[in-house]
Amino acid sequence: MDRLLIEYHCKAELEAAGELRKIFNQVLSSTVHETNLHHKILLCLSEAITNIVMHGQPKASEISIRFQQIDQTWALRIADNGGSYDPDQDKHQHLSQMDQEAESGRGISLMHASCDHINYVKGNKNEDNLTIFSWPVNQQTDRARVLLVEDEASVRTLYQNYLKDSYEVFVAHNGKEAIEVLTNFTVDLVLSDINMPTMNGLALRSEITRKPEFELTPFVFITASEEDEIKARATSLGIDDYILKPVNKENLISHIERVLQRSHQIINKVAARINRKISQSFALSVPKHLPGWKIAVSRRDTGAGGGDLLLSHSNPASSLITLIDTMGHDETAKFFSYAYGGFISGMMRTTNSFDIKCHELLQHISDIAYDDELLSKATLTGIVLTLGAEGTLTMACAAHPKPLLINSLSANTIPVEGVLPGLLPGMEYSPVQIRVKQGERIAIYTDGLVESAPDNRSRENLEHQMLSIIKDTIKLPVERASMLIMQKFDEIAGTPPRDDTTLILLEPEFSPNGASHA
Repeated sequence: MDRLLIEYHCKAELEAAGELRKIFNQVLSSTVHETNLHHKILLCLSEAITNIVMHGQPKASEISIRFQQIDQTWALRIADNGGSYDPDQDKHQHLSQMDQEAESGRGISLMHASCDHINYVKGNKNEDNLTIFSWPVNQQTDRARVLLVEDEASVRTLYQNYLKDSYEVFVAHNGKEAIEVLTNFTVDLVLSDINMPTMNGLALRSEITRKPEFELTPFVFITASEEDEIKARATSLGIDDYILKPVNKENLISHIERVLQRSHQIINKVAARINRKISQSFALSVPKHLPGWKIAVSRRDTGAGGGDLLLSHSNPASSLITLIDTMGHDETAKFFSYAYGGFISGMMRTTNSFDIKCHELLQHISDIAYDDELLSKATLTGIVLTLGAEGTLTMACAAHPKPLLINSLSANTIPVEGVLPGLLPGMEYSPVQIRVKQGERIAIYTDGLVESAPDNRSRENLEHQMLSIIKDTIKLPVERASMLIMQKFDEIAGTPPRDDTTLILLEPEFSPNGASHA
């Protein structure tokens, strides 16, 4: 899967590094689920921008940054129009003492330590310098995130070793550091010692209960104290469990799994109750026939509500379809989908909705995602399509998987792309128009169709088989093809899948003489 996440152009100034870190931190929190990799990407970005600004001769005036997922690789591309510097130089030659001193101010060793592969291409009169950093996509993105708060180094290392195979582990040395971690990252459970310097565990829990964004995070104390007064105070703070030292691996993981399971059950019950009351308003009720087109929609969700949203609106001349995927695999993704759904549905159904072009609708979605205090907390991808007469289709994309144009010989991606909505004000999207011929079909899907697998090898297998069956079912009616594709998906991904999945198949209706119906 190839999708663009960020494309940014700026002046070659040091201030750009700070602004870029802020934007990237928001995107990486939603897309790159491995904390260490998140930090490595930010470090390489900052060091590269600083080097371009400080060490390029002549000085660059402009910098362009592009961050995307290409199959199972994260790729960060940084182009500049200044003099060249080679971040790969220390791999090709032994540096003199003077060179080493110069290199130490440029962070070249840091970039190599933080990146699997760096490729530098020196520019010329017609082309900019280009630095490409690449990292493999994290093989496990669905593990629970545990924040371990422990001041003793030996105990902290022991618990990390206990937990690292089952969870993604964040570490804090005291309560103050724990608050910083919780502020910057989503955490599924806090595991904390009580007696610590700076801010002890009781003070940490008390602080968390005063912050609405953290108060539902499960909290477990682990301590050597058996004093009744300590236990009573811990209980009064609404903790989920209390573990006495010494603790072995099996016992620790057993406590964590029990607390996580209980927390998920409670949240899912609340989510299901709310979901039942409002889900009918945004059901995937796209008709099987739109003016001049046949359509089939299939969906699978994780059981936690789902973050996919599909809306359509038609008149006799054309149809407007919007597919939104709110990032996140928990119940909040569905709630944000409802919020976006109300906004988008209202816009699509206004009297002049058909004056809104698909790329303009994405622009409006991006603006509201940037300006609105609630919606700016969610990250989403999206694609908007206008279905016209005679197989004419116009689309605009915002960090969404590229649609497929399918015929009996091939299934090729349509070159439409755009960045994540809501990163900056006034973001623009470029439309792509195609003509779908008789015997051809369009497949549009959310990333769950090719990424609902636990590791890279499984994802590659899933994507290969999904694309293969999408192509192989081209001669079947769209409803039958959609059913068979999702049957295959269920066999490979399991039920429920690891990620919410929506598949749309579209093809123009043709009369017996080969002309498309209006």
